[in-house]
Amino acid sequence: MTLSTALASIADARKAIETEIAALRRRITTTKHEIETISRAPLPKEEALAKLDGVLAGFDSYAANVHALVSPTAKVGIDDLLLSHYPERTLLWAVALTMRDRLAESITEYLADKPAGLPHAAREAKLATLEASLLKLERDEEKLIEHAGAAGFEIMRRVDADPRAVLDIIES
Repeated sequence: MTLSTALASIADARKAIETEIAALRRRITTTKHEIETISRAPLPKEEALAKLDGVLAGFDSYAANVHALVSPTAKVGIDDLLLSHYPERTLLWAVALTMRDRLAESITEYLADKPAGLPHAAREAKLATLEASLLKLERDEEKLIEHAGAAGFEIMRRVDADPRAVLDIIES
C-alpha cells in the first residue's frame, strides 16, 4: 500500500464517520424539535375545560368565607365584602363561577385554530418514547465520536449533548 493510498483510505474513513455523525445529528435535532412541539401543544379542548372546572372546584373551599352573606343575623354591606374580611381569592371565586361559561367559550375559541394536542396520557407516553429514542441516538453519536477518536480523528461533541450519553451512564 502506498502512502497516498493509505492517506486516501484514512480520508475516506474520516469522511464516512463525519457523514454518519452528521446524519445522526440531524435525527437528534428532528427528535428534539418533535419533543418540543408535543410538549408545547395545547391541551385538547375536553382536557382544557376539565382543567378549568378543576380550578373552579379548587375555589370551593373559599365558599365558607362568604357565610356572612347567607347568615340571617349578620349585617354585611359592600364595604365588608371589599375590605380585608374576605381574601381576594374569595372575590375571585365568586366572579370566576359566574364567568365559567364565558371562560369555556374563550378556551374553545382559542383552540379553534390550533392543532389538537395529544391527551395527557398519550402525550406523556409519546414524550417518553421520543426521549428514549433521543438518548439512544445520542449514545450512538458518542460511540461514533469515540470510534473516530480511536482512529485518530477528533470530532467535537455538541455542547448540548446529554451527559448520560457522553459519560455512558445507565439509569436503572
